Amino acid sequence: MFQKRRARILLALFVVLALVLVTLDFRSEPTGNDLASRLRGGVGVVLGPVQDGLSTLVRPISSAASNVGELVEIRAENARLRAQLAQTEERRLSYDDVVRENDELRAQLGFRDRNELDTVTAQVIAQGASNFEWTATLDVGENDGVGPDMPVVNGEGLVGRVIATSPTTSSVLLTIDPNFGAAVRVAQTGVIGSLAGDGNEPLIFEPLITDVGIEVGQELVTSSYLGGTYISGIPVGVVTRADVEDGQLSRTVDVLPFVDFSTLGLVSVVRTDPVDDLEPIELDPSPEFTAPPVDPQRPADELPTIPAPNGTPSPSPTGSDT
Repeated sequence: MFQKRRARILLALFVVLALVLVTLDFRSEPTGNDLASRLRGGVGVVLGPVQDGLSTLVRPISSAASNVGELVEIRAENARLRAQLAQTEERRLSYDDVVRENDELRAQLGFRDRNELDTVTAQVIAQGASNFEWTATLDVGENDGVGPDMPVVNGEGLVGRVIATSPTTSSVLLTIDPNFGAAVRVAQTGVIGSLAGDGNEPLIFEPLITDVGIEVGQELVTSSYLGGTYISGIPVGVVTRADVEDGQLSRTVDVLPFVDFSTLGLVSVVRTDPVDDLEPIELDPSPEFTAPPVDPQRPADELPTIPAPNGTPSPSPTGSDT
């Protein structure tokens, strides 16, 4: 109890002393020769070391608080710059995607114009690959004039053919599907044969003639025929292996497709007219053949004779001389 009272008395004395010093400082002359100036100087001499000690003690705390504030500001600025960088990167990727689609579309339009084709541009909206089927789904269908067995291409080459349609979508059997087949030829030599898919493996080309000359680097294009699905000249791929063994009854050639099926985006469906079946040829009915009547009892002398060459008399039908 006594210590609390003593602390309060000391606090009151310090407050009174502070008020007196402030008053004297306010009323003192600037010359510094009066009593107030001398008292202020004495107080400064006494309290100066205490003030310096307190400043030394408080300065690290103040610096730490300032550093904490700066750290918070730096982290906020870092977060803002990261968000801005992510937005810039997103815009760059979007720009790159637009440029890629533009290049694909230009290539497809060039292919269409060169071959004077009727095409409809489509976007691949789904793509599936399994052990049994490699297909893609397009965002065009019957309402766009797309029908089964129409070829599908892009700026690189043959993508596949339409196998099913709905009013707004269509399914495409990709060239790499094992069930895919097409008639193709070597662009440089005209050698013809059949092409088949093999999943993730290279395409398989079987030339019609086994021992025909085929070289690595030669390109394959589609070959059209009556009733075929594909128009002539669509790029397919390049030969990567063309070995042939002696006595081989059949020959297979590896072909790397031009189309990258892992990045399918924009494609074109070639709207071809379906091939009509040939009308049956109606032939005039041939006249019925009627054999002349033959009388088995006809006398031998009434049978016709065949004249011998050079006027030589022909033998009688009975074989005797007349």
